[in-house]
Amino acid sequence: PKPIIGAVNGWALAGGLETALACDIRIASERAMFGSFEARRGFHHGDGGLVRLVNSAGVGVAMHMLLTAEPIDAEQALEWNLVSKVVPHETLMEEAETVARQILRNSQRAVRSAKQTILDTVGKTLDEQLRNEAWNAYTCADPDETLELLERFYGKTDAGRAGEHETEL
Repeated sequence: PKPIIGAVNGWALAGGLETALACDIRIASERAMFGSFEARRGFHHGDGGLVRLVNSAGVGVAMHMLLTAEPIDAEQALEWNLVSKVVPHETLMEEAETVARQILRNSQRAVRSAKQTILDTVGKTLDEQLRNEAWNAYTCADPDETLELLERFYGKTDAGRAGEHETEL
């Protein structure tokens, strides 16, 4: 699975909140607002928003947001782990592209495996999580790529990064 970066600017309500929560990394501008107003209308999320909110922010935050149906601003979203960063409105897309380039510099095989391993840990016992992590770490490595990256790391060239060249988005 490929990483998905969400750049949230303005209001992320209902389906917009669900879309944002479906992203792996969420960056918000200081103008962003988040909310779930469904309870005001007699229903609640049914397309993964409720589950993703619990998984991202925990039961207490999900209860607060869904039961009060009141919006929160970007700083509150950061405090509650709905976003990983809040930036000025003018630099939102630049920041999202910077994060994308940081991801692209890494081994894409390792990135995909890490994402899958993270997703596979939700709802599992610690023993299952550790077993899954060990298996995915073992199977994700391409021996040739890993050897090259380790040689570059030990040789102090590019600190062993997978991508040496400028990346295009």
